[in-house]
Amino acid sequence: RVPKAQNPPLAGSSKMATTLLLLVQTALVFSARPRLIRRAHTLRILRPGPNAKGRASQPDQPEHLASECTCCDARRRMVMQGLVQASLAAGLSPKAHAELLGPKAFASCMATRMGSYENSVHKEKERHFENFYRAVGRGTVETSRPLRILEVGIGPGPNMPFHAKASEGRVELTGVDVNENMQPFATANAEASDVPFRFVAGSAQSLPFDDGAFDGVVVTHVLCSVPNPQEALQEISRVIRPGGAFMFWEHVGAWDQPMLRVQQDFFNPMQQFFFEGCNLNRDSMQQVQKCQGFDRVEGRR
Repeated sequence: RVPKAQNPPLAGSSKMATTLLLLVQTALVFSARPRLIRRAHTLRILRPGPNAKGRASQPDQPEHLASECTCCDARRRMVMQGLVQASLAAGLSPKAHAELLGPKAFASCMATRMGSYENSVHKEKERHFENFYRAVGRGTVETSRPLRILEVGIGPGPNMPFHAKASEGRVELTGVDVNENMQPFATANAEASDVPFRFVAGSAQSLPFDDGAFDGVVVTHVLCSVPNPQEALQEISRVIRPGGAFMFWEHVGAWDQPMLRVQQDFFNPMQQFFFEGCNLNRDSMQQVQKCQGFDRVEGRR
C-alpha cells in the first residue's frame, strides 16, 4: 500500500512557534511603558542659499530636549503591530492582509489614531510653527502676497491649524504625499482650518516643482520614513527660494538611554514593515547636517 502523504511535522510546529512568539512579544509591548516612539522632536530652521558650505552649522550649545511619549497611541500602535504579525503567522488570507496593511488602511489609521499624540505636543508644535513663519516672513520681499509653503509628507493634515494660526491667514499651502489616500483627510482638515490648499501626489525624493518655488518647507515625521533622506533633503533645499526656511520635526533614536535604544533597534523591522518604512532609531539631525543644500541654522529645537 502507498502510505498517505503527510504534512511535514516541523511546518505546523514552526507556524505555531512563530505565532506564540509574536503573541508573547505583543504582551511584552502592552505591559511596557510606551517609550519606543520617543517624543524627542528636533526642530531646525535652516536657510538655503547660493553660498551653502556643504554642512548645516549648529548653535554653540544645541538644545537636546527629550521626553518619553506617554500618550496611549504609542502603546496602541505597537500592540496592533504585534497582533497583525501574529495573524500573518497564523495564515490570514492575502485579501485580509491588504485590508490591514494597504495604503488606504494606513491613511485611515494616521487620520483617526493619532489624536492623543497630537494633543500631547500641541503647544510645542504651535510654538515651532510660529518661529518658522516668522523666519519665512523675514526673508520675504513681497509682503503683499501669501507665503508659498510646501509640506512634504502632508499625511492627513494634522498641521493645518498650525499653518492657519502661525501664518495669520497669509499662506498658500501645497501638500505632497506618496500615499494618495491621504488626500481626502488633508483636504477636509484644510477646509476646517480655512487654509488654501492643494494636494499633489509625489515622492519626497523627486518633488514635482521648479527650483525655488516655495518660501519655506515643513516636514513632520517624514525623514524617519523616506528610503533615502539625503535625496529628500537635497530636493527640499532645491525647491526653497534663497532666503527661505526649512523646518523639520521628527522622532529620533535615543542617544542618551542605551536600553531604550536597544528596544528601538529590536522593534524597528516591525515598525518599518507596518508603518510605511518608518524608522524608530534614525538620527534625522545627523542627516540634515550632512546635507549640502543649507547655509546655516537660524533656530534651535
